[in-house]
Order: sequence, then C-alpha cells, then structure tokens
Amino acid sequence: MSAKYRIVSQSIPQTKPCVLKRHKPLPYWNDDIKTAIRNRNRARNKINRTKNINDIIEHKRLKAIAQRVIRQTARQHWQSFCDTLHSQTRLGTVWNMARKMNGTKSNPTSVPLIQDGNVVKLNKDKAEVFARSFASVSSTTNYSPDFQRHRTNIEQNHTYLFTNNSPDTEITNYLNKDFTNQELSLAINQFKKNSSPGADRIMYAFFHHLPPAGLHLILLLFNLIWYKGQLPKAWKHAIVLPILKAGKQPNSPSSYRPISLTSALGKLHGT
Repeated sequence: MSAKYRIVSQSIPQTKPCVLKRHKPLPYWNDDIKTAIRNRNRARNKINRTKNINDIIEHKRLKAIAQRVIRQTARQHWQSFCDTLHSQTRLGTVWNMARKMNGTKSNPTSVPLIQDGNVVKLNKDKAEVFARSFASVSSTTNYSPDFQRHRTNIEQNHTYLFTNNSPDTEITNYLNKDFTNQELSLAINQFKKNSSPGADRIMYAFFHHLPPAGLHLILLLFNLIWYKGQLPKAWKHAIVLPILKAGKQPNSPSSYRPISLTSALGKLHGT
C-alpha cells in the first residue's frame, strides 16, 4: 500500500463490503413455491441413492407439481402488477418488473459477449470489447460535417478560449475572479449524497461534513487549478461500468450503455 492510501485509510476508515452476496429472490417467490421445490429436491436426492423406479416416478410427479406452482404463482403476481398500472406509470417501472420476473441480471460478467461471431468469456477480453464499442459510439467521426467545420474553426481561430490568454475585458476579469466560500458551499449542496465515488473512493457525503478548515483548503486548491489551468491527472481517470439497456440482448456489446465513475473532487471543481 502506498503512503498516500495508507494515510487516507488511517484518516477516513472505510467499511469492507461483504464478499458473499445473497441474490434477491424472484418477486413472486412464496412459501408454496419453496415447499414444492423442497419436495422435488428431496425426491431427486432419493432416486440418486436408490435408483428405484417408483422413486423416479414420484420425482417426476413432484417436479411437475413444482413447475405448475411456479407458473401459476408467477402469472398471478404479474396480473396483480398489471392491475396497478395506469397512464402515469413510467415505462421503466414495467421493464424493471419484467427483468425481475425473468431473473435477468445486468451484470455483464455473468454472460459471455458475442462480437463478430466470436464468443468472449474472460472479463479482461470483455473489457476490451466494451472499450472499443464505447469508443466507436463517442468517436468524433459521428459528428455531422457542419459541426466538424464549426469545431475546426473554433479551435483554429479562437485559441484564446482554450488558454489563459483571453482578452482583458470587463467580462473576462469578472469570470476570472477567485472562487468564493459561498460558491463552494453552493456547489457542495448540489451534490447527490448517494452517488458512487470514483477511483479515489471519496464519497460525496465527505464534503458535507468537512470542517471550515478543510473547506478552506479545497477552495485554495480549486483557485490554484483555475489559475494554473491544469487539472490533476487523477481527475481525468474514470471507472466505466457497462449497464444493460432495457429489453436488450445481454450478449451484444451494443446493448450496454456506459456509466462513468469519476473523482467527486473533480466533479465538485467542475460544478
């Protein structure tokens, strides 16, 4: 562990996530289903021991009962859910229930990806596939010709917009003033407390509980970055998570949308 992370761990203790995670049961799961499945499994275990024809017949009977109970219970639960829908119900609510009913998970590590007819199973290879897919979607080649010409004109003929050498006017002097405590407090209050952190693992709630001395140091840092015109390299790093789109095939890389987890301190500076 580096000295930086050792100091962080000592100053801000962190909880360790539980390694074993229990999967949420299907929304229609009840005691009748559990009983039917338990009876079926007991019969299956029995025929593995006895190999008796009567036990095999009994296992098939209990298996059919379990399947029927599951189907009927699922149908009743879905019908009850549909009865609650109205004109104001969001489409996402319906898709979420449909995924829960099917036991669908959006975790891309649980299913292989298929690209150009090839099956990709290793997580490292999946990461490369996702990286290429997301890069192609966000590529500048997707811009219209008019926008590309406009962008080229701005970059070539208005370079002062991208440097600290902007013309000295009343507006630029006002915009280039140092950030104030009031502006910092306003930006912190706009934060979503439950948002996921970036690679630095600094939670948004951390800023809401900082003492005045800590806020003052952050303000000095932001003003220094604003004056220098250079962002810390770590703030440009993002953890990209692929999230399965509603109703899409989980084997296709194009079925996922990227969610970027970046530094909360960097986002606060941008706010």
